[in-house]
Amino acid sequence: MAAAQRRRHPAALLPLRHRCRLLPALQGEPPLRRCDGVFVDNGCSQKSRSPAALAAFRAFLKERWTPAQARDLLGIADLDTAAFPGDRDEGLAAVEMQRFWCATLRDQMAAIRAAGTAELGRDFNGGRPSEIQAGLSDTDFVMFEKSIGEYGTNPGLVLQPVLDGVTLRVINDSLFDLLFVRSLRARVRPIILTRGGYPSTRPEWVLNPDAARLGMAECAAFSGGGGFLLTPRFDAYHDALNDLRAFIEGHPDLHAGLLPWTDTAVLALAEQVWYGHSDHMGQVRRLTPLLADAHVRFDLLPESRLGTAALSEAGAVVACAARVLAESHLQALARFVDAGGTLVVAGAFADQDEFGRARPVLPSPLAGLRELADGQSLKAGAGEVLRADQDEALVDRLAPRGLALTRDGGRPAPGVRVASYRSPDGRRLVLHLVNYHVPLGVDPPPVEAVADLSLGVPLPAGRALRGFRVLSSDVPGALPAEVTVAGGVATVRLPQLRIHAVVELVMN
Repeated sequence: MAAAQRRRHPAALLPLRHRCRLLPALQGEPPLRRCDGVFVDNGCSQKSRSPAALAAFRAFLKERWTPAQARDLLGIADLDTAAFPGDRDEGLAAVEMQRFWCATLRDQMAAIRAAGTAELGRDFNGGRPSEIQAGLSDTDFVMFEKSIGEYGTNPGLVLQPVLDGVTLRVINDSLFDLLFVRSLRARVRPIILTRGGYPSTRPEWVLNPDAARLGMAECAAFSGGGGFLLTPRFDAYHDALNDLRAFIEGHPDLHAGLLPWTDTAVLALAEQVWYGHSDHMGQVRRLTPLLADAHVRFDLLPESRLGTAALSEAGAVVACAARVLAESHLQALARFVDAGGTLVVAGAFADQDEFGRARPVLPSPLAGLRELADGQSLKAGAGEVLRADQDEALVDRLAPRGLALTRDGGRPAPGVRVASYRSPDGRRLVLHLVNYHVPLGVDPPPVEAVADLSLGVPLPAGRALRGFRVLSSDVPGALPAEVTVAGGVATVRLPQLRIHAVVELVMN
C-alpha cells in the first residue's frame, strides 16, 4: 500500500462559508467571535454518498492504492469508475470507505478549528470507537450520549425490583468509553452524557446527587481529562459540582501531567468491526469491568498505538477474537513474546492480514498458538502464550497480576476500582479509588461505604517510599490513613471509603 498522506477532500464536505452561516450572529458580530467552540451533533453520521463525495472517494483511493492493488485487493477494476460499497457489503473496499469517511470528518473538524482560530486569534475547537480513533482524535471532546441501557445508563448501583422482596443489584458504569478514549493518547477527551433510560425512566434509575458525585469521580479517575455532563439542575447537584471542582482545581498535580501506570494491555482494535467482526469489541467491553473488579492494572491498546513502544511496559497482552492483524502489529506482538512477555488469547487470532488475506501460519515464536486448546499454554521464546476462551477463565489468569485490594479485614472488594498513574520521572504514583456501590434512584438508601480498606501497591524496582498522602473529593482535608512497606510492597490502609479517594505515594 502506498504511504497514506493527509489530503483535504473539500468536495465531500459542506463548504466552510455555508457551515459558518449555521451559527447565528449575535448583536451584529461575526458568529465565530461569539463562540469558544462548536459542538457537532451526531458528527460520525456525516457519511455522504453524493456525486461530490464519490469523486472525493475516488481521489482518496488513488492516493492509497495503485491500479494493480485496487484490482487485486479491493476488487475495483478501474478507480475512475469506483462506486461506494453497499451498507451490507464486506471486504477491503468497504473498510476503505469507512476510512474515507473518517478522513473527511477529521478534515471537517480541522477546517472548523482553523476558521475559528483565525477569527479569534486563539485556539478554537471543533460514536463509534473506530470513528473516534480515525476521525475525531484531534478534537477537544467527544460526547457519549448514553441514552439506552438495560437498566438505564446513569452510573452507580441499580437496585432493580424483580419480585416482591427480591431486588437485582447491577453496577452501571462508563468505564470502557473512558478508557478507550484515554488509550488513544491523543488530544480528544471523553464527555459522558447519561440518562435514566430513554425515552422514559424509572424512579430507581434517577441520578441523585451522590450518583452524580460518582459519575464525576469516575471521569476524574479513568478518563485522563474528560468530563461528566450533568443536567443543568443546580438545585440538585450544586454541592456535588462545587465539591468536585474545588477538589480538582485545588489538587491539579493529582490529575495533570501523569501517565497510566499499567502492566497489562488489552487489545481494543476498533477497526475489526469494519472487517465484519463485531465480536472483538463486544468481548473487550465485557472484560473491562471484570478486569477492573479484579484490580488488574490494565490499559486498552488500539490500532493507532499497537507497536513496540506501547508494549514496552506491559508484562501481559490480551487478544480477544482479533481476527484481523496488520503484519506490523503481529510482528510487534511476536517480538513482545520473544522478549519475555505473556500473550493471552481468546478465540480467533490473526487469521487475516490488513488486506483481508488469509494468514496460513503465524511467525515464530507464535507458530504453535493455533494448536492450543482452551486452558493450555506453551513457552514461546523467552515468554509464554496461553489460551483462555471464556471471560471468567481469562480474568482468573490475570487476577494474580492485580493490585491486592481487600475490605473488612481480608474480604474481596469487587465494585471498588482503582485507576493507577505515575509521574513521567517515576517518582510519584497516584491511585484513584472509586466505590461504585452508590445507589441510584429517588430517595435512595445510603451509599454503601467500604470499611477497613487495604490496598497493596508494589513499588517500582529500585524505589523506596519517602512520603504519602490520601485525599478525597468527599470530605475536605487529608483522610486518616496509614502506609507500611514490606517486601517492596506499600500497603495503604483506609478506615473507610465513601465514593472517591486518591492515594499519592512519593518515592526517592
